[in-house]
Amino acid sequence: MDYFTKTKNEFTAYIKTVIQNSSTDYKRKFLKTVNNEISVAEFTSLKKELFTYDDSSFLFEKDITYANIENLFTNEKHYRAMKKLSDKEKLVLFLTIIEEKQAEQVADIMNTTKENIRKIKSRAIKNFLNNLSNRRIERGCIFMNDKEFVLLLQKATENDESAIYEIIRLFEKLIYKNSFVNGRIDEDCKAYIESKLIPAIKKFKI
Repeated sequence: MDYFTKTKNEFTAYIKTVIQNSSTDYKRKFLKTVNNEISVAEFTSLKKELFTYDDSSFLFEKDITYANIENLFTNEKHYRAMKKLSDKEKLVLFLTIIEEKQAEQVADIMNTTKENIRKIKSRAIKNFLNNLSNRRIERGCIFMNDKEFVLLLQKATENDESAIYEIIRLFEKLIYKNSFVNGRIDEDCKAYIESKLIPAIKKFKI
């Protein structure tokens, strides 16, 4: 492994830790919870906003099942966001939202525990919201070769402001991933993480 690749890998591991620790620190200081569970109030609001139909014949007329639950939507953005969910996520949403079954009932149907059903439902709603926002949250990716990145990092550690913000931009997806609160991007959390990244980048030793 050459110098540039080694330096890039070391910095990536370092900055990932800074991002994760900053996210946890923000949530511990400013929020009651550090997990991404969606509250009952938010879930109820989501249900009212997204899963509404004119009368009881709607499902029959549209021939809606869990496998094509996305057909409930006339809004194309909502349709595409729901269509991307897994069959298991669609089934749990269909049974809990459309058929209004309790977690215990759904657990019996799917031969699992009610705790697992709650987790699947929470994950499904979070994934739906992610899809709706058109943000694909992936690992931080660096779209330049190792030498170019290290030269940019060198400038950043020397307090070059434009280089610092370019480094932050390169890790934007990882920052977004760690800025989720209750299934949505918390802009205050994102800003807090970024504020911690600036001094961390400057302190990195090349």
